[in-house]
Amino acid sequence: ILEFNKPSFLDPQLFQFEINGFQSSDIDIYKIGVSKLENVSIESTMPAGGSPFIVTFQDEVIDDSTKYIAVSSEKKLVPKFVKPDIPSDLHDTNNQADYILISIRDFINDESIPEFISHWQNYGNLTVKPVALEDIFDEFSYGIRSAQAIQDFLKYAYNNWQEPAVKYVLFLGDACYDERDSSPDKKFSIIPTKMSWTYHIGATVDDNWFACIVGDDELPDLTIGRIPVWEKEQIAPVLEKTIHYNTEPNFNDVWRNHCMLIAGGSGTFEEQNERLKKEYIPDEFRVSRIYAQRPHDDPYWGGTTDLKDYIDDGTAFIQFMGHGGGQIWSDLNLLNLADISTLFNDNYPIISSLTCYTSNFEYPGCSCLGEAFIIEPKKGAIGFFGGAGKGFLTQDEVLAKYIFNNIFNREMRNFAELSNLSKIEYCIKYTFDDVAKTFIRSFNYMGDPAINIVLPKKSLNVELDSYEFIIGDTVQIFINNPDSTLDRVAYYITDEQDLIPDPYH
Repeated sequence: ILEFNKPSFLDPQLFQFEINGFQSSDIDIYKIGVSKLENVSIESTMPAGGSPFIVTFQDEVIDDSTKYIAVSSEKKLVPKFVKPDIPSDLHDTNNQADYILISIRDFINDESIPEFISHWQNYGNLTVKPVALEDIFDEFSYGIRSAQAIQDFLKYAYNNWQEPAVKYVLFLGDACYDERDSSPDKKFSIIPTKMSWTYHIGATVDDNWFACIVGDDELPDLTIGRIPVWEKEQIAPVLEKTIHYNTEPNFNDVWRNHCMLIAGGSGTFEEQNERLKKEYIPDEFRVSRIYAQRPHDDPYWGGTTDLKDYIDDGTAFIQFMGHGGGQIWSDLNLLNLADISTLFNDNYPIISSLTCYTSNFEYPGCSCLGEAFIIEPKKGAIGFFGGAGKGFLTQDEVLAKYIFNNIFNREMRNFAELSNLSKIEYCIKYTFDDVAKTFIRSFNYMGDPAINIVLPKKSLNVELDSYEFIIGDTVQIFINNPDSTLDRVAYYITDEQDLIPDPYH
């Protein structure tokens, strides 16, 4: 292969090129960016014929950027495979979607997808558009696989499709930091992610970057969630969790006002949780604690079995503060990756994991707690918000304050949205210092982005006939809500420490 152009010291004009020394007459000349040249003479320089050969051709050179390649047939690259270019409508400005589901074409064609789309159209009144990743690459990066193409598509859809503009984006597919075609972990690279710098760590997965489509800031403009599946067989069970969560409230389990505060690593984390409860959580919520560092006779002490029992019993929201790693909560191994599959819960919590690495999904397979909670079928969690990079002792509590304020004071119910808002509020207050950059980039949401947490919709006016009683007394409960449509009531009794005596009997 020989690449060449005209001598740089000569002006553009009609040139005759002569190149000799070729050992074969099987030579083609290409004008780069134009086509193969046909007016080419190939002759032997030997009287008896044979090599070496000289190639001669003429061409009008209009500027210094004109280049040519001489190549033999045996050196020409051939495609490994050929795929049809299926026309798409992604540039059609008549499109409209509230919710865009992005995945590879094979996943988009899974038989469970139409039911999932129909569910959100009927339950959430959302227009859902499934988009094949191959079409995004074809339309926005000339067929080349890249995270930039996905962001460019989302920018285009947001700014050019019909209103109302897209609000939710679901990435149905895992990601892997190793995007090489030759990677042994290629099967986990379903939807590429963005790797961004974060404090103390360096390159960290950053799905927030895809949501930054207005202006040149890093504040999210879309609500994005990722369900990190990598095999087709995983799709139906994990999408069924969304449908179950929205349509099977399981009122008999008395779980929708149950919140859990978990601390592991030091007493500081327990104090943080207690401050959050006191300042933000209304009294009508039942709050359970698992404080792994407390003495074993302390009412809030608990280990792995206690934590799993609470989850199995049903809880709507879980907050973890403490030390952690990608596959573990707390130095005391309070919960690890293997524990998720041993749960038996059919009421799925939304989890806020304010610790290190529990959302670093860029490693092959099920590599972090967040992934395990989300992709575990018929159990686990419905949403998981956590950091893929470092957590920070005092700053995590500040971020938690914004989250709790948005849940309990502002009564926001879409956790993916309120976690975005909480990150924005933190960044505005701390003007994008290194920690703020880490929070905005590395705290990702896994799960369906349109899910609303199933906390109670309203409080009831409840009175007792007596507020002084002892064991054995009969207590009458009066509910005075004339406009209520209640036809049955479940209740529980807690002591002064928010504990239900013998809760599992």
